[in-house]
Amino acid sequence: MLVVPEGAEVGALKNLLFPTDFKPDYEKLSLKVLKYLLGKPDVMLHVLHAYTEADGEPERQKGRAQLQELLGGYTWEMTETAEGDIVRAINSFARDTPIQLLLLVRNTHTFLENLMLTPVIDQIGWHSQIPFLVIPPARV
Repeated sequence: MLVVPEGAEVGALKNLLFPTDFKPDYEKLSLKVLKYLLGKPDVMLHVLHAYTEADGEPERQKGRAQLQELLGGYTWEMTETAEGDIVRAINSFARDTPIQLLLLVRNTHTFLENLMLTPVIDQIGWHSQIPFLVIPPARV
């Protein structure tokens, strides 16, 4: 799903921002659109990671390795931040680097998680002036 907020400036894609916590199994995600965009000339992917204590978990380390392997051959860089709030981290990064498209992975949540947590996509959707593309959750 592609969302273009009212008033967003739309132009040539140069800088894409992909915030991640390394939770997804990147081998199971449908990343055809991301790979297509990264195959265009002069497109740079900025991977933004807000590190936490959970980064030491084997699943997170596996996710990091999968993503790095997947992005091999494309133009990209990773930025690590201590900012705990990912929405603030995204906004801070976007102030310093002009971002034309934000790429977000839609995580699946249980009913209880949906009641207790506001998903990042919802937070961004209400406050972003940057167009964003939502990547569907991993296939099981």
